[in-house]
Amino acid sequence: MHPEVNMLAAVVVLFMASGMSDALNVTKCSLKQQLETSLGLTANTTNLLSKIVCHVSLTSNFSTSAINEVYDTKEAHNVQIIQERRKLKVEHKKTVLWTMYGLFQLSDHVVCASAHSHKPNLCKLSCQNLLNDDLTDDLACIKLLITKVFHHHETVADIQELLLFFDPRCASVTDATYFPGCPQ
Repeated sequence: MHPEVNMLAAVVVLFMASGMSDALNVTKCSLKQQLETSLGLTANTTNLLSKIVCHVSLTSNFSTSAINEVYDTKEAHNVQIIQERRKLKVEHKKTVLWTMYGLFQLSDHVVCASAHSHKPNLCKLSCQNLLNDDLTDDLACIKLLITKVFHHHETVADIQELLLFFDPRCASVTDATYFPGCPQ
């Protein structure tokens, strides 16, 4: 094979790989800085920044294109019990309760509209908008959710679902201990 053909093939493969990957991976420190700017918060005045960034780390691994499904755990548990009692190997399809989208893993059940869920769509956007590299709408949505939870108090059900936003493993993190290597 000619060297020019090999080089052209390599360029085409590289171009296709970069074009197919529409995900942006942010860093802990850059996300902290973007949240400070968008939310008007500073580190060490509230631990909200560390809780949000911790949640992002655990749920999306800092990827803007992350999509995860939340299943009905009661249903899965009941099926497992029945299978154990009968000692059967039965394939059971799990029921998806909702889908989580993007860097912040926001729910199509509350926050955005998807093919499966259109209400209440608190942020008034398509879930697909949470999967691109532009964090403007994602950050605006986070700001809106924080405002609704802490200031306007939506219905009790909405508040309970919004509080599911935080991963329980992030409950005890603080800005001072979570961002030691980040610029102030």
